[in-house]
Amino acid sequence: MVSSFLKYYLAELPDTVLLDNRSGLLAAFVIICVSAWLLQRRTNRAKKPTPHRFSDPATCLKILQNLPYDDRLGTNKLSLEVSRAIPNQRLVHAFQINNGFTTSDAVYGRRFRRLAVQTIRQVTSTTHGGWNQIATLARQIATTYFRESMSDDRADLDLIVQVVTLKAVLSMFFELDATTYTDATAFEIARIINLLWMQSKKSTTGHESADFSSLKSYLQGIGLHWENSKDNPLNILLPAYETLWRVVARCLIEIVFRPSANAEWRPLLANFIANPTAGTFSKITEP
Repeated sequence: MVSSFLKYYLAELPDTVLLDNRSGLLAAFVIICVSAWLLQRRTNRAKKPTPHRFSDPATCLKILQNLPYDDRLGTNKLSLEVSRAIPNQRLVHAFQINNGFTTSDAVYGRRFRRLAVQTIRQVTSTTHGGWNQIATLARQIATTYFRESMSDDRADLDLIVQVVTLKAVLSMFFELDATTYTDATAFEIARIINLLWMQSKKSTTGHESADFSSLKSYLQGIGLHWENSKDNPLNILLPAYETLWRVVARCLIEIVFRPSANAEWRPLLANFIANPTAGTFSKITEP
């Protein structure tokens, strides 16, 4: 394409330009090359597919499962693992993790899922006290917080929920005694996790940040050490804690602070606390 443009342009130039104005000829050559490049770039941009957004859960699930989801757009060509891993790469950069939510390796993803399921079954099994033990643990952590960390009758709801939830998760999944580190340490861990989570939505630098270094130092201080991304405790801690504390906060607001919900939800919660088992939970959640 460039050579044909050049031949045409040279044919139209007077001989004096060809013989006496070499700088002009060079300039013409550069202009033609740049013009050809811009034309090609515009053509490629025109061929770029238009992005489509989907918010319907059923359609999104079909996309992730590589099933036909739209007669006009066809089928997602990516595997389930790759489809899930691509948007989660921001978390890889922020937390140096490698788990079932961030890997495109199907074998490793299945192995991680089996390990997570086994761990959850273990901590909720009757041999470990079941859900009753978890409820007792959460109550002890909350009671200790209210007794030792509150200076007056006012409290930050986010702070309370984050500290209690984080300590409960660390106790259940990592067998860390909640009394061996302070609520202030737990809050710093929770604060930095939330900070890095929000930062990851804005940038994806491949370098370890100062905030992550601080988080790693705090985690090592309470006994969690690792050498590589697959051993990173945040592989479990992030999915177990980061979403859970938000669910706890939302439920707390709904039950305690919304009068319209008090009459219906408080008795159900009281019944579950009195007998925190999977059977009780299933019974009180039946329509």
